[in-house]
Amino acid sequence: MNKVIAGIAAAAMFVAASPAFASHWASDIDVYVKNSGTTVVNGVSTGAYTGGNTADGGSATTKVKNSGNINGNKDDNNTTGGGTTDSDGGNGGTVTTGKAKADSTVWNDVNSTDIKVKTECGCKGDIDVRVKNKNTTVVNEVGTLADTGLNSTDGGSATTKVKDSGNINGDKDDNNTTGGGTTDSDGGNGGTVTAGEAKATSSVGSVVNSTVIRVRKI
Repeated sequence: MNKVIAGIAAAAMFVAASPAFASHWASDIDVYVKNSGTTVVNGVSTGAYTGGNTADGGSATTKVKNSGNINGNKDDNNTTGGGTTDSDGGNGGTVTTGKAKADSTVWNDVNSTDIKVKTECGCKGDIDVRVKNKNTTVVNEVGTLADTGLNSTDGGSATTKVKDSGNINGDKDDNNTTGGGTTDSDGGNGGTVTAGEAKATSSVGSVVNSTVIRVRKI
């Protein structure tokens, strides 16, 4: 008889505790995320430039406008001429450039949603998660330039001009001679260009409207 009474008492205790235990089973969680009209515009310009160097040789110009004039007679055996004219242009120099390096990095993380929901019991829960992304625009404009060019080491120019040779006025077969002389023009030699390494790197990354949802039991 005592065993039957103890069993009834134990059953009564279980029923009394049941509502409290059932309250851990019911969860009502609402999560609502809305992103609308999101615009991201990136304009990036990166440049590294070591060019545009000049080490040109100089120019040279020699001019003889008039040679000598001779007036005589009686077989004078005179000689006239423009003389010797010489022009030498300067040599080009040396250009040495270092490295040109340009790096551009663009990273966009737009409308990313990370939701973590923890409940006491995930068995009979009522969990609503809504994520809405609308009219999302991402524009990336990236320009990256590395340049070591446009270097100049040209040799110089040379110009020689003789305008007129000499004039001889005489008679009696004087055996006189005249001429424009000797002209010589030498342009300078070009120089040397040593350019370093040109390296350009662009990196663009975009994560748009990324959604991560986690529902876990406590």
